[in-house]
Amino acid sequence: MPYQSIRFGDLGFKHKFAICETAFGPSVRWVPFGMPQLSPNIDQVVFYLFGKNPKTGKIQGPKGTGVFVSRPASADLQPFSPHIYAVTARHVVESGASIIRINAINYDPTPGTRHLTHRLIEYEPHEWQFINDGDDIAAIDITEEYHRGIIDNKEDIFHGVNESDFVTREFIGEALVRIGEDAFMLGLFTGNPGKNANHPAARFGNISQLAPYADIVKQGHGISRPSHVFDMHSRPGYSGSPVFAYRTPNTDLSHFTDGRSARVADTRRPHGTFLRLLGIHSGQFIERMRAEKAEADAIVSGDKLAVQSSMTIVSPAWNISTLLDIPYFREIREMREKKAKKDGAPTVQAEVVQADTADDANPQHREDFTRLLNAAVKSRKTDDQT
Repeated sequence: MPYQSIRFGDLGFKHKFAICETAFGPSVRWVPFGMPQLSPNIDQVVFYLFGKNPKTGKIQGPKGTGVFVSRPASADLQPFSPHIYAVTARHVVESGASIIRINAINYDPTPGTRHLTHRLIEYEPHEWQFINDGDDIAAIDITEEYHRGIIDNKEDIFHGVNESDFVTREFIGEALVRIGEDAFMLGLFTGNPGKNANHPAARFGNISQLAPYADIVKQGHGISRPSHVFDMHSRPGYSGSPVFAYRTPNTDLSHFTDGRSARVADTRRPHGTFLRLLGIHSGQFIERMRAEKAEADAIVSGDKLAVQSSMTIVSPAWNISTLLDIPYFREIREMREKKAKKDGAPTVQAEVVQADTADDANPQHREDFTRLLNAAVKSRKTDDQT
């Protein structure tokens, strides 16, 4: 299935007519409002992570969540499919959960019959990349898996988030992103994860603090870093989940000047509506409390308890971009694009599309490239990655 990027329209808002401020004065517009009804496309940006029992070799889980993201090819190589990455929390991978389960469509032998299933993509923990003193983020290049397309009567479902749709420091200033913005995350609900396919559950809340303006906090891997704080309950299994911020016109209160105003939005402002990846769910603040009464003998009055609060720690999305810029990933992208040009992919120069002669005499080109990538995995290690 072709790679698809999610957009604001995938939120499935209800709409109504409302009076809006425009450059030409008040105008009636058809605007989204209320809680979003997420489309199936958004569900598919999420994958689950499994581990392998070191003694038996049996695959166990799911144990965590991740999200697919993409970076476009270089400007002179268009159109060309993007480079695709699986991203999760570093502490999930370090716990041994490095095997990706992706949703797929299974085509049964009966003509016209198909159903949702899954495929496992097995990676070892050491194949995932992260920055030693950086955020609780790990990533792996899965572009070659995407290009495999249909395998064993299964068609992979790849939806993801374009890097251009990250909440960056610049976007926070341009869109005037502030505390209180609506947000949600998708991830593994261990109580009902889905047996034959990933069925992520959504949790909703609001931004409490933004990383550029808050003190550093300890993320899930134990390192203190600038982080967003998200007012939302979570539970084990959501580590590595994507957290999205979104805005509708009627959630922007900056235009209200008095209680009688009926105008719900100022459409002259940029980014009156948006859907952006805020970051990766890393952990939660712990509330420490004292038990006063309990029914079970295991807990008695006076015992001190540590429970997860509703304040969730989110590693900023711009640090995903920082990770994708390390030499390891950059060299693989360069190798891939160099091969694409050699094989005849169109290039763009001075508004003229050009193409080199494809080397059809070499039927082993994919195997050769895979061999080079495997060699890079084993030999290319830099100081800022494991």
